[in-house]
Amino acid sequence: MAKSQIPLTKKWALSLFSPPLLIGIICFLAYSNTFEVPFQFDDNRSIVENQYVHLNELSISKLVTAASESPISWRPTSYLSFALNYYFGGLNVFGYHLVNLLIHALAGIILYFLLVTTLNLGPLEGKFERREWLALSIALLWVMHPVQTQSVTYIVQRMNSMAGMFFLLSLYLYIRGRLGGERKSKVWSYSGSGVAGLLALGSKEIAGILPLMMILYEFYFFQGLDFQVMRRRWPWFIGVLGIFFIIALFYLGPNFIRDILVSYQIFDFTLSERLLTQLRVIIYYLSLLIFPLPFRLNLDYDFPLSYSLFNPVSTLFCLVGLVGLIGFGVYLARRRPLASFGIFWFLGNLAVESSILPLDMVFEHRLYLPLLGFLLFLAGIIRIKVGGRGFIYGAFAIISIFSFWTFQRNTVWSDEFTLWSDCVKKSPNKARPHNNLGIAYRNKEMFDEAIREYQQALNLKPDYAEVFYNLGNAYRIKGMSDEAIREYQQALRLKPDYAEAHMNLGVAYADKGMFLEANSEYQKTLRLKPDSAEAFYNLGNAYADKGMLDDAIRAYQQALRLKPDYTKAFYNLGTVYLNKGMLDEAIKEYQQALSLEPDSPKAFYNLGNAYADKGMLDEAIKEYQQALRLEPDYAEAHMNLGVVYSNKGMLDEAIREYQKALEIKPDYAEAFYNLGVVYYFRKQYNLSKKYIKNAERLGYLIPAEFLEMLEKSGL
Repeated sequence: MAKSQIPLTKKWALSLFSPPLLIGIICFLAYSNTFEVPFQFDDNRSIVENQYVHLNELSISKLVTAASESPISWRPTSYLSFALNYYFGGLNVFGYHLVNLLIHALAGIILYFLLVTTLNLGPLEGKFERREWLALSIALLWVMHPVQTQSVTYIVQRMNSMAGMFFLLSLYLYIRGRLGGERKSKVWSYSGSGVAGLLALGSKEIAGILPLMMILYEFYFFQGLDFQVMRRRWPWFIGVLGIFFIIALFYLGPNFIRDILVSYQIFDFTLSERLLTQLRVIIYYLSLLIFPLPFRLNLDYDFPLSYSLFNPVSTLFCLVGLVGLIGFGVYLARRRPLASFGIFWFLGNLAVESSILPLDMVFEHRLYLPLLGFLLFLAGIIRIKVGGRGFIYGAFAIISIFSFWTFQRNTVWSDEFTLWSDCVKKSPNKARPHNNLGIAYRNKEMFDEAIREYQQALNLKPDYAEVFYNLGNAYRIKGMSDEAIREYQQALRLKPDYAEAHMNLGVAYADKGMFLEANSEYQKTLRLKPDSAEAFYNLGNAYADKGMLDDAIRAYQQALRLKPDYTKAFYNLGTVYLNKGMLDEAIKEYQQALSLEPDSPKAFYNLGNAYADKGMLDEAIKEYQQALRLEPDYAEAHMNLGVVYSNKGMLDEAIREYQKALEIKPDYAEAFYNLGVVYYFRKQYNLSKKYIKNAERLGYLIPAEFLEMLEKSGL
């Protein structure tokens, strides 16, 4: 008995653990070059700039806020995951990519078990040899397909992959419940299916189609395509359909037709044009699944619109092709149920995002679940000896090629410049890629190139408010305040409720010393966006520049209430306290700023100033030295360190620091003066006279007391 049990146990262990392990390893290898990919595009809105997911403590109230107050409040599961990522790793992208990869690998593992179970069900039983091999091959092809990179490498599209993972888990647990067993086991399976379904729906609303996919699965694999049995179970199906319609009504709202039509106003196409174009988009999606070469993949497609069935005429051909595909699915239902199911799974899972909803025309991440239908169709339609040498070699070759293409495609995501350069190359006549490439240039401080891309975007789309705003930002950073003001005003003519444009217009006014105009724009920003921490921060800056220090303090404090990790607000609040002589408060704020940004030389410098003003000279020296370790050419830090050394009677050290300040900044009048003072007290009068004259030449006002001392010394 013992000898016969060992192989059985071994076989069971391999079938249970080896495929998941293999899926995980191959997935990790193919995506191993993504862990340092920076935040891109919509990542900024949903994660980087979304203060609600920036958790500094784990509490129910904070988690509820992250789930409910984030930009897309009906995706709480996704935002909770981002909030937990932030709590454990801040904005370090490694953790976000690791979670994305784990989600994708888990989805592939769940898919493997779902497929093994499905291939053992009645209509398919006995039709496929070595079902585990086939299930593993499909799961690996699904995980490794290059079209999945957008759902995995693009951090914010965790919403999509997480919805897919919970979608597959919900379906799998439903199947386990249907397969029977003890009542307790069935209850747990159905309950788990319901919870997973809700988590899928909370990740992204595409999961709303799940009830219909369950009915489709039930019809194919449990009822054997028998309409008589389906009719006897009609109350159950009516209940499931009711759930689907409740979900749809919840997301769309009672006035969904009006809301949808209004939403189309922000797009360059109408509802009818979208529906007609989607006929061609779906066929294009199929071509991507068949030929997923990296050079065909793109984040931002410039897909030509269909204006009628005959303009272009390919629209009609695609309509005929899709009707034919549906007919082919019906024809195959009893002959090749797996292939037929695959067709309807593919079309069903595209139904939400390829319908009347006002969405961008094409995105590859929409193929995350539909890809499975395509693979099931191939598995069901192609006769091949599963497990044979030809199958093994063929599957290995395709999976290897897909893995290489996935790795290659991920190199394009390595930074925003390579990503948007790729998009501009593939969509040269679309404004958005040019705008986003301009942002990439701006982030590289290549402002002339950024301006060129923004202007190209405006040539393609003259009413693009965001581009005017970004062009204003580029001009402002270049110190061209008048040009910046003009561009911000143009953005606001096109979009009067553009809060960020009001705010940066205020900053441009402040740069020109136009306090009243700046204040007015900040107030407009806060009326449009009362929770804008940055608006309060800029308002604080305006008050500080006008010497209204108490008002500045209130504005900075409000910014910090809204955004507790706002480093610049802590720093500037500390500076206001320093200017008011509130040294303990200043020290506290600078320390807080340094706890968030420990490599800020300016914060160390100002903390040193606060300690120096308090007479805590040793502490001041320590902070100035830390600032200089981070920025050795910090002339002001050398100068103030020299002052502290001088006050401690360490004149040689003081002279050394003043001279370093002058090496860095040869016209530093105050350093000349301080050197003159030190040499005076060392009775090196000629040197003292030399440095004092240099200070006077540079316009430094020599204190009257020191002038009297010089006169008494005959200098």
